[in-house]
Amino acid sequence: DAYNPVSSFVFAYQGQSIFLEIMAEMKEPGKWPQSVYLSHTIMGTSYAITALVGYYFKGSDVPAFLPDGIENGPGKIVVNLLVAYHVLVAYIINNVTLCDMLKRRYFT
Repeated sequence: DAYNPVSSFVFAYQGQSIFLEIMAEMKEPGKWPQSVYLSHTIMGTSYAITALVGYYFKGSDVPAFLPDGIENGPGKIVVNLLVAYHVLVAYIINNVTLCDMLKRRYFT
């Protein structure tokens, strides 16, 4: 089934949907290409390291969602809290336009 790997890849890089919003907020929009290259290098490296570590410890039994492969205990609790934090921050960043509108309407 090719849907799962493709959807995972799209989900991992879905942050590109806010590129124009971020560029509009930059003090120096001309530095946009540098920031994209740097961020994609960091993201790609992070994903590659995570995949390699998961594969090293679990081999071909590594689950699609890596936290599912962690044994119950304090480590899994920390990882799940970090995933929840990541989702919350991503939600906030992706809704920056809505937040700006609410701020202008109700707080200025």
